[in-house]
Amino acid sequence: MPQVSLNSPAGPLAIAEEDGAIVSVDWGWPATEQETPLLVRARDQLL
Repeated sequence: MPQVSLNSPAGPLAIAEEDGAIVSVDWGWPATEQETPLLVRARDQLL
């Protein structure tokens, strides 16, 4: 499952995508990251 992370004011967040949709936003850093255009847009909107 593709995931990206970011360092937010509230702490680290991980955003995950499945089948072209955001399926989770969790606290912490994922073990691995795989960027997709959707995840990059989501991360940019949260920064």
